Amino acid sequence: MPEVTSPPMVTLNAMQLIEEKLLYWKEGYAIVRNIFSADEMKILEAQILNSSWLKYQNAVLGTMNKNGGWGGGFASLNVTNECTGDDAFSLASRSFRILDRSSRYYDDDVYCYHNKISAKPTGAKGFQPHQDFGGYWKNMGNDFPDPHAVFIAITPCDKTNGGIQVVPGSHLLGPLPHTPGAPDSGLVEDSWREILAKGYAPVDVELAPGDGVFFHGNTIHLSGVNHSATTRIGYVVTLNTQRSSPRESENFCKHPTYTRMNRFYGTIDASHAAGPPNPFFGDKRS
Repeated sequence: MPEVTSPPMVTLNAMQLIEEKLLYWKEGYAIVRNIFSADEMKILEAQILNSSWLKYQNAVLGTMNKNGGWGGGFASLNVTNECTGDDAFSLASRSFRILDRSSRYYDDDVYCYHNKISAKPTGAKGFQPHQDFGGYWKNMGNDFPDPHAVFIAITPCDKTNGGIQVVPGSHLLGPLPHTPGAPDSGLVEDSWREILAKGYAPVDVELAPGDGVFFHGNTIHLSGVNHSATTRIGYVVTLNTQRSSPRESENFCKHPTYTRMNRFYGTIDASHAAGPPNPFFGDKRS
């Protein structure tokens, strides 16, 4: 499985980045260990667990469960286009450990496209197989399939709690047909069956707190049911390149256009947890 161990809190190593980049473009993803420390992830976890949003989300999912089944993966997400603040989440998004690494992968300056908290409680199901670019972003004014993501584990993420799965090499298939309708409809079933018949197969990505997996916008990914007794929490930083900044005429989700982002070179600590209210947790959900 393509992964690289990254010593925390050091300047990114040029030779390590070359290794990561080769893995990323060969397989469509790269696992990087220790992007953040476990202590930093504890600060993000505490903010989520104490948020009114999580209580609201769990109530919604509980109602879905009573009515015959959990909602799809999108029901477990909270999305914001805001990543310029000084709160712990914005600082994680703007960390040099994320932005400089991704800029090296793409040979272009990258910026935050949007961010998502993924909190999957016990019993909640995950996402259907899908591509982020092929299924969604290709119709949002981007000239290239450069929008991509890094899923960062805030709590342990594995196959028992509905952790992320990726399909190695699937980014090379290009954009694939997705079922129209609900946002979590995923790939057209016949297309998914054909891909599996060709020998492509999902693999589990197991992450400890602070680990992350970077994946291409056309890499097929999915997740399963959380069979554990605790909520599985991840933070998804979605990134885009300068060259693929969206055209305003087609940018109907109002994703940010390119601007050079100031890197955060420090450590997330308790002072950031006590900072301004995070945009995720306001009354108005974006």
